[in-house]
Amino acid sequence: MTQPVYSVSWNLTQRCNLHCAHCYMSAFAGADTSGELSTAECRRVIDEIAVANPNVFLILTGGEPLLRKDLFDLAACSADKGFTVVLGTNGVLLREAQARQMRQSGIQGASISLDSTDPQRHDTFRHLPGAWQGAVRATEALRAEGLDFSIHTSITDWNVGEIPRMVDLARELGARVLNFFFLVRTGRGEGITDITPQQYEHILTYLARMQGLGTDEGDGPEVPKAIPNNAEWGGQGSWNHEEGFTWKAHLADRAEGGSHRDEYEIWVWDSGGNLVYSQTAADDLVITGGNFQIHPPNGGHPYLGGECTSAPGCPRE
Repeated sequence: MTQPVYSVSWNLTQRCNLHCAHCYMSAFAGADTSGELSTAECRRVIDEIAVANPNVFLILTGGEPLLRKDLFDLAACSADKGFTVVLGTNGVLLREAQARQMRQSGIQGASISLDSTDPQRHDTFRHLPGAWQGAVRATEALRAEGLDFSIHTSITDWNVGEIPRMVDLARELGARVLNFFFLVRTGRGEGITDITPQQYEHILTYLARMQGLGTDEGDGPEVPKAIPNNAEWGGQGSWNHEEGFTWKAHLADRAEGGSHRDEYEIWVWDSGGNLVYSQTAADDLVITGGNFQIHPPNGGHPYLGGECTSAPGCPRE
């Protein structure tokens, strides 16, 4: 028996106002439009989808779908067929006028791409200054029109430590759903470093536990119970120690003139890709075992000093 089509994600164009580092279809502003379907051809596709399932969930995306002048006509045609129509967009071009047109044409919501809580890091990844602010502004425009939206975050090696803070940001923005997407190594994403299998496992376990799933003892790897609210994932500098050492570390930041930070939150990943989190309001962080990377909360250059309490010959500073 043929299974009914439930959801269709339709890449209407390869054109895009961004040039994202991970784009699986290598979308860009100057993409050739000669291969795009015309409005009439798109309407015929909509008719064919309706035959397959008149109640389909249709995602109009790209590239950047808002670059198509007939987008809202196609959305209205799809909504008239009974489809549930949503938009997949980077949000930069979505302002009050576009949100109003979405509602008027029958689009019921949108997914907005947002890859970091740090505007500069998101903009660097998306290759457009102001892209982060544009995405956030789009969420405000959608809320003003009473349209639901989800946040879509692409997880790569540089933002993997931001997952708990992305959960917090999605709540603050009013998102109905936060979706995490893993790297598809095609197009421009072919050369990007993926996260490790162990990180995949721990992220999925962490997300499951956040939703109350898989909480039985021994069910999957251990994940942190304390979630940082303002920790930053800095990529500059690290300190490593050998298996079995216990290191009592004092953290200061040279970017702040060497001033000592009495309170800090940091992420710690061991060499196996396991997430080990410690939160403290004191001067010290005590870590036992494994090979760890330690990053200061503001992403600056770390200064680590102190003493090793369990074995001779421990490194200093």
